[in-house]
Amino acid sequence: MDGNIEPSFHQHQQHQQALPASHAGVELAPQACSSCRKQKRRCDKQVPSCGLCVRIGRLCDYAEDVRGQAPSPEEFTALRQEVAELKTLLAAGRALPSNGHGGNGHSGHQSSSNGSYGNDDSPSNTLSSYGGQQQQPTWPGASTFPTLYFLDSNAFEYERFQIQAPYVRVPPGALSSLGSSQELRQMIEHYFLTIHSHFPIISKIRLYQHLTNPLHEPGADLALLFLAMQLASTTLASTQPPQTQLYQDVKSLFAYLESQNALSLQTIQALLLIALYEIGHAIYPAAYLTTGHAARLGHALGLHARDVPQMLPRPTTWTEQEERRRVWWAVILLDRFVNIGHRGKPFASADPSLDTHLPTDDVAWDKGLMSVAAPLALSASQTICAAPFARTCQAAHLLGKVVRHINDTGLPPEFRFEEALQLNRTYRALAAALPDEAETDDPAAHPPALCTSMAICYSALLTLYDTYSCTERANPKGPEAQLVMQKEAIAGLSDISAAALHLARQIRGFVETEGQGASGLGRLSPLVIDCFYQAAANYAWYLRESSDPQCGERLRELKEVLRLCEGRWRVAGEYLRIVETTEFALASAISALMSGSIRVFVVIGVDPGKRRNVQSATLKPQAHSLPFTPPASDKRLSLFNTMADVKTKASVLLVGGGSVGAIAALNLETGKQAAVTIVCRSNFNAVSQNGYNIKSCDHGKVVNWKPTKVLNAVLKASEDSAFDYIVCVTKNVPDVPPSLSDLIRPAVVPGQTVIVLIQNGLNIEKPLIAAYPQNIILSGVSLIGANEPSPGHIDQDFPDTLFIGAFANPNLSPQTQKAAAEDFVSRYSAGGKTHCSLDTRVAWTRWRKLVYNSCLNSICAITDLDTGRIRLADDAVAHLVRPAMLEIVAAAKTAGHELPATVVDDMIEMDPLDMYLPPSMLSDTRKGNFIEFENILGEPLREGERMGVPMPTLRVLYYLCQAVQWRNKELRGLVSIPPKGNYVT
Repeated sequence: MDGNIEPSFHQHQQHQQALPASHAGVELAPQACSSCRKQKRRCDKQVPSCGLCVRIGRLCDYAEDVRGQAPSPEEFTALRQEVAELKTLLAAGRALPSNGHGGNGHSGHQSSSNGSYGNDDSPSNTLSSYGGQQQQPTWPGASTFPTLYFLDSNAFEYERFQIQAPYVRVPPGALSSLGSSQELRQMIEHYFLTIHSHFPIISKIRLYQHLTNPLHEPGADLALLFLAMQLASTTLASTQPPQTQLYQDVKSLFAYLESQNALSLQTIQALLLIALYEIGHAIYPAAYLTTGHAARLGHALGLHARDVPQMLPRPTTWTEQEERRRVWWAVILLDRFVNIGHRGKPFASADPSLDTHLPTDDVAWDKGLMSVAAPLALSASQTICAAPFARTCQAAHLLGKVVRHINDTGLPPEFRFEEALQLNRTYRALAAALPDEAETDDPAAHPPALCTSMAICYSALLTLYDTYSCTERANPKGPEAQLVMQKEAIAGLSDISAAALHLARQIRGFVETEGQGASGLGRLSPLVIDCFYQAAANYAWYLRESSDPQCGERLRELKEVLRLCEGRWRVAGEYLRIVETTEFALASAISALMSGSIRVFVVIGVDPGKRRNVQSATLKPQAHSLPFTPPASDKRLSLFNTMADVKTKASVLLVGGGSVGAIAALNLETGKQAAVTIVCRSNFNAVSQNGYNIKSCDHGKVVNWKPTKVLNAVLKASEDSAFDYIVCVTKNVPDVPPSLSDLIRPAVVPGQTVIVLIQNGLNIEKPLIAAYPQNIILSGVSLIGANEPSPGHIDQDFPDTLFIGAFANPNLSPQTQKAAAEDFVSRYSAGGKTHCSLDTRVAWTRWRKLVYNSCLNSICAITDLDTGRIRLADDAVAHLVRPAMLEIVAAAKTAGHELPATVVDDMIEMDPLDMYLPPSMLSDTRKGNFIEFENILGEPLREGERMGVPMPTLRVLYYLCQAVQWRNKELRGLVSIPPKGNYVT
């Protein structure tokens, strides 16, 4: 063995046993061990291992740090010349002097598992291509790892231990397989031109710095990374199977390094490239398992969060920190992607938190230039551009939400469809913004830089639409949002398939210009191909159903692009075979149906909320020309039961003519199933004279509109003018008289009038049930963004979503109460401009909305910050909003209402950040109005503490809002204070 190679583990042991004793009868080392010296710990100097090293399971080394003599100027000049050749540098790395520390668990800053094999003890037979003959692996024993890191990470962190990369030797065959220094250089350049353009997880500047640093000894993990880079960037021959010898060798080398505890950033980077290769060439289930393995390895290293035990040393540069961020985002990206077509499986990694930063500018990072990395929600704005990889990560984050939503079968139907609509709006906004961010529309001039993020958007949307376009399992009596989402899905399948086709044309034009080499097809990400497959599958359905030649031409184009992509990634060929197999099966099915009559139901005018006119006809299909053209596949056809006959108009008294009340009145009268008498207060003069002037995202621009009647007080009901419904949309402020039950008392007919409370808070029904025990009390939970900037002028910038259910009145039958709720939902939805659905879990719904109202609403009011600015205000979300929301979630669970795991993030992200929306309580404080803090803060606080749930954040918020309310009461003259004393002398 070369004399410059470090002493082996056994040589270390022999050296330690030869150390002299310091005390009679006790053999002590003359100095502290290297680990205790570096960490400035007290060392008992016992031989062969000190007590501290024995306790935490690390190798104890008493060897002195003996280094060779400094090289002469001539030697150093020669060495610098040799560095120019990469292979020479790698080979020379085996002869560099080292510190001789082969154990783990002490401080150090090595980032790779360095070392090389000698000729006598190399386990090169673990890599069949390197050893010449395939043999059983004979691996050396794994290096010692501090088990304390996993058994008790708190103790590990308390002692401030660090884990040094073990000494793992590089198989000589691994270096020779990389070819000459010129070939290695070409491979690296080829990798950065191809894979790095769409999967930039390796820092170009740091990699070259490592290679050109004579004091850095390249290690086994760096050799593994080079091999993985070569694997991922290699284009396979048409007859070559993807499980090449290089692929098997890389997998074997990774397994060996893992067995030696050689866990480093380079190791997980190599594993991610292996996973990308397996995804691109459809090597399953290996791709699924490798991606999950990468997530586990990232967790072990501590890449997923900063406040967890870290296996890697602290990063010394911004570029290194950014590289780690990108590696973990790559884990999330692949973890979400492999679950697109593989349904019902949990992710291996959690969703990133709101304070997680997206990758920064790709070009700046490659050059080592520090730039700003925007928070995840900030880059969601359509007005803020982001780098291509950042957009890819953002699209992957939203893809995770879509896949998780589809897999969540326990979500109540009314919220499932509403969440689907919200995901549709969010993803469509991102998909629409990405083409505008592209540098050019000419694919020949520049490759579509954002094609990966656009493709992931299209894949996610097509997956979402495929779930909701099928009506065979639809519930005819389901919520209104079900029909709205179905319409969005059917139309979206056509729109997004066309968008995917346009992207495919761009890529084909680029490849035709640049060729199929490194600068052309080699730059294509395998993550792009799924959207082409889904679009092709949709056009195959359209073609078989309508015989539309345009669909056939589009299908042909997509199949050509899949064949083109197969030259780089074999998964395209697998997708193509699935499409062709489906075409054959459909052709056989259609042929079988041609001999008989088909009874079809044509859905006419499927507008949200409107009556469905269903037409039935018996059709005799003709060969090659079906006489009907459904909007999607036959699996998506369904028979919608018509509603009951047109009802007589209900008489509705709507109390509260502000922004929410005006939109509610407009919805009720638009459907022509209700005549609304609205009670206004401060805006009565403006509304009674000029009506409402409304700018609405649901209704458009409405000028000088008036309900049936406009009043300024609740009138007493008579027998011939009794109201069927009293809809209360006022602020519910029980600490300020008069109470709601007293306010509406003149209009209530005992046992007849249905009272609808479209109000916030918990337990709001109890005073009403006590006052009117024989009346039905309905719950209305509204999700809407609307305000009244001046009397009678309403701005609605967020769609109206209303959940109606019956509060449990023990004096009435549940069937009667449910029937009343269903009737109101029907009337409110009849105009087709809103999403109104029946709520069968009223308490669950109200607890869910409290996550927003009790926390974000109140904190915005106290701080005078809107929902956008509060998310940008340093740590306000992390240390104020989120803790308060988690307290509400805990109280709801204790009360028997398990909220979704994502409810906190969903509520924080509900309002688009750049909308800068002032929630209702903030609008009230700015206007000097009373705030409804008792029902949305006081009641959940009292309920939670009664059940024993700690709610310290909510308690502070409650008393702060109580003080704000007292201020408002003083301004209104409801409280008096002693006059100010005269202290001026």
